[in-house]
Amino acid sequence: MSYRTLVGRGGRGRQGGARRDLCRRWSLARGRGDRVRLLVLVLGVLGPAWGGGGCDDGAGEGDWDWIVSRGATRCGSADAVAVAGDTLYVATDGDDASTGTSRATAFRTLARALCNVQAGQTVLISPGIYSESVLMGGFSGDASPIVIRADTSGGGAVVLDGGGTMTFGLCLVDSTGVRVEGITFQNYTDMGLFAVNVHDLEIRSNVFADNGRSAIMPDNGGEGYGVGVVDGWNVTIEGNEARGNGPDAAGRARDNLGTGIDTYNIHNSVIRGNHGHHNIGGAMLVEDSVDVLVEQNLLEDNDLHALTWDDGGLWVDGGHGITIQDNIFQNNLGPGLLLSDEGVQYPDGSYGYVVRRNTITGNEYAYYFFNYGVCPYPPIEAASFEANDTTGNTLGEIRCEAWSCGDHKPCD
Repeated sequence: MSYRTLVGRGGRGRQGGARRDLCRRWSLARGRGDRVRLLVLVLGVLGPAWGGGGCDDGAGEGDWDWIVSRGATRCGSADAVAVAGDTLYVATDGDDASTGTSRATAFRTLARALCNVQAGQTVLISPGIYSESVLMGGFSGDASPIVIRADTSGGGAVVLDGGGTMTFGLCLVDSTGVRVEGITFQNYTDMGLFAVNVHDLEIRSNVFADNGRSAIMPDNGGEGYGVGVVDGWNVTIEGNEARGNGPDAAGRARDNLGTGIDTYNIHNSVIRGNHGHHNIGGAMLVEDSVDVLVEQNLLEDNDLHALTWDDGGLWVDGGHGITIQDNIFQNNLGPGLLLSDEGVQYPDGSYGYVVRRNTITGNEYAYYFFNYGVCPYPPIEAASFEANDTTGNTLGEIRCEAWSCGDHKPCD
């Protein structure tokens, strides 16, 4: 097996700067200058033809028109009608005309429950396959969390299936205090779960499988994900499985890869105990994020080669204060761990990475570093390494490129 030479990498495949600018005014309108990542661009660039309206900042639910939501029910909290009780029940043999207050009177659709849920309530979903997509905007569980949970007590799985046509299974926008637990998201064109501008979000014990095969934006933005979180504070992503996510053969031919768990601009967050495997692209990406703990994850058997660039089992770029500890990166087709400074942010960004007690073995390389201006390791202020096992990688311990896209030039 030969390691691919990275050529023609002016955009590195992820199109860093361009991808964040299209919906910039959405971010500025919310009081921040953060550039919105490709994940937003992928869902918003096609506008009304795909069910969205570009980067519309109109009143009410129109605030989310920029999110393409093919096949989705879209709802804002202002239109929610409260349902009595602590639990809203959903079942494949239910009826949306029922009260939803017990298993015997369950709703038929997730949309009926999710669009009316209130703080402190649980949406409890009985096993079965639900061919649905729901966008929830402006929902708040600040006082007491909103819980969206699979009921697996009697056996059987709760599966949200996009049928290869719906954009996402669940999208949470401008929302706080939501927990999503125990659900399988599969066969959505772009991603299983998408969250943007969220606080106190918990994503626990879900399965994200075979999403992102045919992302709506067909060329440089045509990546796909299991789960994507953009602009998040106090986010917990724990105990999930992400497998088989990423583009189909046509997408790969356009030099795209996907990611199992994809995060951008998250703060004070934890990514723990997840299993990312057999994705078409990286298992995990942490980009332009601050104070994030990445620990006890198993990232293995991911295909990290695009045509002209390579991903990592875990890719960390930008931001600062990222701790990567007690993970296993094994048998990935490419580097186990990739640390980079795509935007030439260092020393103002891409620093304070702590890499310790990880097992990185059976990959092509243990580490891949680029755009720090030095080799074989990044500057000590950028990344420190302690007690990692990097034995048994087929092409060696380190691949390093001081400047990947030209001296002192960003790769976006």
